[in-house]
Amino acid sequence: MRSTYIPTYTPARESAHGDTWRELAACKGEDPELFFPNIQGNRHRKAAQIAEAKAVCRSCDALAPCRAYALENREPSGVWGGLDEEDRDIGVRHPEGQRP
Repeated sequence: MRSTYIPTYTPARESAHGDTWRELAACKGEDPELFFPNIQGNRHRKAAQIAEAKAVCRSCDALAPCRAYALENREPSGVWGGLDEEDRDIGVRHPEGQRP
């Protein structure tokens, strides 16, 4: 079984927005596995899990600072601020959703 990377907070990785957003996060009481899908070979199940995680994010008061944290720190995995890995990669390469 492959292990899931779940990042932990370290002060050196704190966002420019401060860390108080973590206290407001809707995901705080959720199972972290929801936001870090480790489903090998079943893209439909993985997509469904990502959609479920993003639904939690949509109801979150900390969506914007969480998203900023993930982009600033180039989080390699998981759903952060309503963005999965692919979404963040597009956001880093093409800021503000501007695609070539």
